[in-house]
Amino acid sequence: MRFVVIGLAALALSACSTATEEAAFDPAACYDRDFNVYFDGLSTDISPEAREVIDAMGENLRGCYIESVRVIGAADAAPGAVTSEEISERRAIVLGDYLAQRVGWPRSRMTVAALGERGAVTEEGLNVPMRRRVRIIVDARAP
Repeated sequence: MRFVVIGLAALALSACSTATEEAAFDPAACYDRDFNVYFDGLSTDISPEAREVIDAMGENLRGCYIESVRVIGAADAAPGAVTSEEISERRAIVLGDYLAQRVGWPRSRMTVAALGERGAVTEEGLNVPMRRRVRIIVDARAP
């Protein structure tokens, strides 16, 4: 499932205009984005595939004014001593750090939150969605 979602995200990003060092800045690329980064099991490590998707999104928004970034961690129910809230918080922090350090989005405009397994209901009302993810919502504007 993770590879399908990452593949779809990569396909969507490849349809966008990717900026190269020689390409001119396109203010039309500066619009709000909302995407998910998925994790394996209880992991808090960003996969190489997820890094590619995040880096591509950052490149697509290079030159845009990043008004705000919301990083919202979620997790499935966790067995043992660690809680789903702790896992989702760690995932959100790891991604927030990556976005600030690698992508260059301003930490001062970033909100990091953790949901744990709260709100884990599908549109059909089933309590079985995949919660091993972090949702990233970027409000971007042309400068």
